[in-house]
Amino acid sequence: MRILLISDTHGDLGVINQRIEETGATAVIHAGDFGFHDAGSVERVSVREVALHILHSDLSREMIREARKMKPEELRALATEKLKMSDLPNYVEGKQRFRAPVHAIWGNHEDVHVVDALRRGTMRVPNLELLDERGVHEVGPLRLFGLGGNVIAGPKLFDEPLAGRGGKVWTTLAQMTQLVELAGEKQPGEVRVLVTHVSPGKEPLVARLGVLLGADLAISGHMGSPYCVVWSEFSVREFAASRTLLDARCEAIEEAWREVGSRLPEGEHRDRVERGMQLMRSLPGEPREAAAGDPDGRNHSWFRGMFAINLPDAPDGHAVLHVAGETVELETYSKGRSNEAAKRRR
Repeated sequence: MRILLISDTHGDLGVINQRIEETGATAVIHAGDFGFHDAGSVERVSVREVALHILHSDLSREMIREARKMKPEELRALATEKLKMSDLPNYVEGKQRFRAPVHAIWGNHEDVHVVDALRRGTMRVPNLELLDERGVHEVGPLRLFGLGGNVIAGPKLFDEPLAGRGGKVWTTLAQMTQLVELAGEKQPGEVRVLVTHVSPGKEPLVARLGVLLGADLAISGHMGSPYCVVWSEFSVREFAASRTLLDARCEAIEEAWREVGSRLPEGEHRDRVERGMQLMRSLPGEPREAAAGDPDGRNHSWFRGMFAINLPDAPDGHAVLHVAGETVELETYSKGRSNEAAKRRR
């Protein structure tokens, strides 16, 4: 089977069907900034989010320059009259339909109200499934584990899910804990795929989550690179450097917990956060006889065996996983762009 990997569509959802047709994909994995907005989002998200939407729109440069001078109410009016935050309402209403099953997380630029409605089932989109901490999805031989939103290793990490406001959404430790506990022990021959918006190369806490899940592949977006980037920890760092990054992030979390922990009330949420803190304090690995390059006698399969695929924004590229039996092949497609074009996009 062929699985389309795509990210950062920012509401331009027609590109998903275009890529399905071009690649012959039978399923889709989306790594966030999907475009989870509806007609009311322009009033719910912050003025900054509205301004960003206008800045990255297809409006004329002249109109965008004028928008930079507008007051908040004028920006909202412009977005309402000239733009739509997302194509999603067309898919909710059945005017459009995804041509293959789409398994998606949300990014950091989303309307949490819409994400919550989809999670609760009060809003439904045919052929769209959210990846979150409440379930594991199977696509052929792959088991998908997904968490959306930004990752902020500070007090917000200890919020209750679903955490977000003003057009921003972030991941919580409680969600990470629930996902790891749901995953259980990895079975022989199982191919685990972690889908997050933030790259494990950018955020060590995501790398730690991948370790705890025993992920073989990590798929992310968010970075805005004009190219697909594929790497593993082993390909870019020595083991000690990778472990240092993981441990440093965990120390930052400990510091945030010392600040927040005493204020968190007793109950199910606190219990889950405390279990999460215990998880983050240890790395899994079977003890074994020490060998060259393995001085502490532990299994470093996570260091050598978890491969990360960081996707560009949808207009710049995508990737395809071709799964045949026990073989997984990866195709990447990147348009790239000049430095000047990159500056204009930012």
